[in-house]
Amino acid sequence: MMIPGNTWSTVWDSAKPVPARRQRRLFDDTKEAEKVLHFLESRNIGQIVELTLATLFHAAILKIQEEIAEDNFHIPAMDEQMEKIITQCCKLSREVGLGGAGAGLRGKKWANLLLEITHLEYFVMQTRSLVVKLLGGDVKEIDESTRKLLGELLKEHESELKNGAKGELSKRLLALFAEAKADQFSSEGEQTTGNQSLPSPVERQFTLRVTGKTLVKGMGGPQFLRAS
Repeated sequence: MMIPGNTWSTVWDSAKPVPARRQRRLFDDTKEAEKVLHFLESRNIGQIVELTLATLFHAAILKIQEEIAEDNFHIPAMDEQMEKIITQCCKLSREVGLGGAGAGLRGKKWANLLLEITHLEYFVMQTRSLVVKLLGGDVKEIDESTRKLLGELLKEHESELKNGAKGELSKRLLALFAEAKADQFSSEGEQTTGNQSLPSPVERQFTLRVTGKTLVKGMGGPQFLRAS
């Protein structure tokens, strides 16, 4: 800038001393605000929904986090699932564009994220239901063995009950089965006895058969697979 005749020094020397209040504004906030209002007024319903999706999903995620914090019970793999949902929501919120050819693809991505949030919310309610049915809703005095049992039940794994069929949790489980059995018989118009018992076992056998040409020459024999 110190070289004689450069553009900066030429412009500076030729500029008139005009007070700032009389100069033209470099950023006209009024005009920009009118542009924003005009942009919002000219959107259709679909574009308005697309503009508010990120905010709505953010509010839904915060709500689920509040619900989890109130339960005071660590749900298995909840932290990893929540981190995945937050990362995906942030990524989708940064995608630019309204309508156009990519609107359908963005809509599918938001729909998939909604399914994951719905599954997470269902999992939280399932955990609450399990705690209420087995512990009476009190998770403050839960011991480590019971916490481990709840985690295994939520993962749909087999779990051993403490003290076998004589334990407190075993009695609660038997009561749940007896209640379900009584409801089933009452809907069918039958009467049940007052004893608590597990439902009758059910066995099913499936047979899959495949016939027709195989990769080798000629007709292949019947192939089957049985599963009980």
